[in-house]
Amino acid sequence: MEKAKTHLGNVQLHKNKSVMVEGGKVPRARVMDQTMIDRYLMRGVLNLQQHRAGEYLLLQAARGQAWPTGVDWSSVGSTGGKKDYVPSGGFAFGGTLACVEDKYGFLHAYVVKTVVLHDWDVEGDGLLMGCLKRGLDWVAVRRMGGAGGPLAALKGKLRG
Repeated sequence: MEKAKTHLGNVQLHKNKSVMVEGGKVPRARVMDQTMIDRYLMRGVLNLQQHRAGEYLLLQAARGQAWPTGVDWSSVGSTGGKKDYVPSGGFAFGGTLACVEDKYGFLHAYVVKTVVLHDWDVEGDGLLMGCLKRGLDWVAVRRMGGAGGPLAALKGKLRG
């Protein structure tokens, strides 16, 4: 019997997460519900636009080193750089949360940050889930070009 050439997850992973095994020459396992926003999308609690806004925030947080990710070995260079390096990626993340706070207030920004970064489950609380959805909708509109993409505004003007 031929052994698998990749790690396709263990029993605990398959028991607690939704795992899809992709076939091919080199099969691999992909965890479909790694974060709370992934689980909300799979349950139909968040729509695709809101989920994408959450992933956008995760990317900003990872760039600002506020959310842990694996080491990017492709960017590891020599130690000849400045010793007082300050990651500037956090400014974009903070700016995105600030736009949510400016529009809806502190609670909305706090809920968005805590659910997206810390996997806080608010599905049972209608008020907090509303804060999350409105906040993610605003991130999509304000930071990601809106629900219809960057050309949606132009299409509306051309028709009318």
